[in-house]
Amino acid sequence: EAEQEYVTALSLKKDSADNWFSLGRFYFFHGRFAEARPLVVTAAQLTASPINEYILLGFIDLMLHRPEAALLDFSKSEEAIRRWQGRANISPEIFAQIGEGRAQAYLASGQWQRAIESQREAVRRMPEDASRWQALARIYDEAGRTELAEQARQQAQALSKR
Repeated sequence: EAEQEYVTALSLKKDSADNWFSLGRFYFFHGRFAEARPLVVTAAQLTASPINEYILLGFIDLMLHRPEAALLDFSKSEEAIRRWQGRANISPEIFAQIGEGRAQAYLASGQWQRAIESQREAVRRMPEDASRWQALARIYDEAGRTELAEQARQQAQALSKR
């Protein structure tokens, strides 16, 4: 089983950030958020540039209903990006994930305008991604901005047809 392989790899090389992250990601994708969190925290501590680790922690904290902690995680991923920039190209997808995660955290906190701004940033970073437009439409709907929601849905539909 995949889980056993990850556990074995970790037991053989406990100083590997990749091993901690892989098992944590496995648990995340299997809905085992409380188990995933300490593993990903350890991975973040072991890696020089914990960008992906903090993004995943943000989504874990969202699933654990901890939007304030998620916002802090997303800020830490941006700090890691600032330290790393110039040494590697950072994909727009990374920035879109941060924006989308922040949008979900603000939405969970009832901060509609900040949720809209964050999701718009995700769309700006990845304008060809229909799912990001669909997420923006849902946020607009929740904020009672039906005309903007419909425009975002139309954009998502147009992109899906390509």
